[in-house]
Amino acid sequence: MLANLAILVMNTVPVLYKRQATPADLQLLINNFDLLPPYVSKLDELDREQKRYSFISQYIREDLLGKGRPKMEDQSRGTRNIINEFLLMPESKDVYCAQASIDFDQILENGEITVCNYDLASGDSNAIAFGLFFLLSFNNAVLSRPGTEKTRIPHFFYVDELPVLIHSSLEKNFSLFRKFRVAMFCAIQTLDQFEKNETTKYLKGVILGCAHIFVFGRSSLSDMEVFSAMAGIHDEVEEQSTVSETALSDDSPSLSYSSRETCTQKNLVEETDIRMKDFQEITLFTTKNGRPLPPLHARVEFLKPEDWSPQKRESFSAEIFRPYTGPASSATPASSLAGNSCAAFSGRELVSEYCCYDFDSSETRRSAAPKMPSPSQTQESRPPVPDGSESLDGLF
Repeated sequence: MLANLAILVMNTVPVLYKRQATPADLQLLINNFDLLPPYVSKLDELDREQKRYSFISQYIREDLLGKGRPKMEDQSRGTRNIINEFLLMPESKDVYCAQASIDFDQILENGEITVCNYDLASGDSNAIAFGLFFLLSFNNAVLSRPGTEKTRIPHFFYVDELPVLIHSSLEKNFSLFRKFRVAMFCAIQTLDQFEKNETTKYLKGVILGCAHIFVFGRSSLSDMEVFSAMAGIHDEVEEQSTVSETALSDDSPSLSYSSRETCTQKNLVEETDIRMKDFQEITLFTTKNGRPLPPLHARVEFLKPEDWSPQKRESFSAEIFRPYTGPASSATPASSLAGNSCAAFSGRELVSEYCCYDFDSSETRRSAAPKMPSPSQTQESRPPVPDGSESLDGLF
């Protein structure tokens, strides 16, 4: 019934009322079958030649307006309650039924930033429904994204507290998004959260197949066992030394030394090495050129309150932004981009293309090509690496 009525309103509402169909149109017809005849007549008129939706007209006339109506009204009571609750909150309804909605195709094409707060304070049912409404709509747009892996702009999709929005459709995010140039970052408390129900239980294995996994300290018991096994084992040589001696009072005192080496297999990372860490100490599972690397131990820092304070900058207007596209060159060092106002990588190589914007308002500076900092200037501007530490490039 829902599928047939949804097709009905999506085809007829734009013609009857000159606007997009919304869930409110569906709600109206589910709650009152007497309103169906004008919609059915319009669908027959629109479908007179192709006859694509004749089965819908027949179904509605027989089961919703004919002899099957009493039975369907009784059986659809639960469905009516669900859609009424779904559109109960005015703020949510304004989003679901908006005529000017977010254009995900445009967002992906232009590399725009979108922030979605699905408002847990509004209650689990409404928050999860709204979060999934955004998530699944975004997924559909990604999977229909035009272009190829070389022409699509890289897009980054962040989901905090992913288990709140756990859904079987998330498998596509981890298995197919890479093909469409979308990287997904998600945060979870423990892998056990995927075992809420049978339809999402298998996602635990899908998550473990991701290329980059950051395991924070104080992990759960089950997680530390999983990631210790994931790190693998290595051969470790153990040497046993023995000393044999006799008393000096013997007729022929002796002293001898012997050693024996045995090769044993041990966990590359022990379970306690993962758990018994400060929260900001992480075990990093990553890859290089598609090949898994041994796990790395590192420390991360979170943003401080002062990092969020607005910075004082020289005022400028929109017209002084002057894009500049540099020549593609695989030989350009990554450090040479440190002084740019804005730097981005194309995804094919770390530094194969870049753009920078000059904020100087003078005409002479705006007409001139941007200046790249010298290597010595770049090295001075970069923060020093703490003693005893290595950069991520150095570890790789």
